[in-house]
Amino acid sequence: MEYFSLLKHRSDEIKKFIANCGIFSLLLKNGQVIQFIPENPDHFTEWLNSKGVKNIRGKQTNPCQSIFEEK
Repeated sequence: MEYFSLLKHRSDEIKKFIANCGIFSLLLKNGQVIQFIPENPDHFTEWLNSKGVKNIRGKQTNPCQSIFEEK
């Protein structure tokens, strides 16, 4: 069990997540759904994966990622 910076819930409280354009919807084990916008979406996704939190979309990449990246 571990906290992520600025997220007020521990990793063991999160059941599933889905992300779109850097906005994460987290399903907590108590049934509550919360929204979270991390400073670094890729790092947050890695953290969730390392804690075994299920990504509802599987391994699909963020469809908005290219909008924010410089070319």
